Amino acid sequence: MIEFPSETAVSHWVNAREKAQWYFQYGIPAAFLSAFSGAVQEPRWLDLGRKYLHASRHCSEDVYSTPQSGKIGWGAAWSYRLSADEKDRALIGTVLRGLQSNQSTEGWWSGQSSYGNPKPVNPLPSLDLTGEFTALLSWMEPYV
Repeated sequence: MIEFPSETAVSHWVNAREKAQWYFQYGIPAAFLSAFSGAVQEPRWLDLGRKYLHASRHCSEDVYSTPQSGKIGWGAAWSYRLSADEKDRALIGTVLRGLQSNQSTEGWWSGQSSYGNPKPVNPLPSLDLTGEFTALLSWMEPYV
């Protein structure tokens, strides 16, 4: 196994034993590979994308309830469009509920505790996170 300095390891790999990892690393390739599979009509790419999604099951219990997980749901939505597999649909619902649990009652998200930051970044509304999560939810919502 390749070793990375502890202060930069999170940017190189997901440590399934640790919380607040960069879980988006599962969702981005899953979305790309699913879209690519549909474009070239080769199921092997969808299969590979789904393997990325399902590898996230081995992570710490916070994997679907932190801001970093939004792209897993986005990747699952791409995958579900082609696979129609209930496991992908269930994953969408799990991530959707996780994102909603971090949403303020007014409908926005803050940068608080995003991406493993040990102290709150900013408890006030975040335009970039709110925009990102709104877009991700718009991909997920039709499938739940």
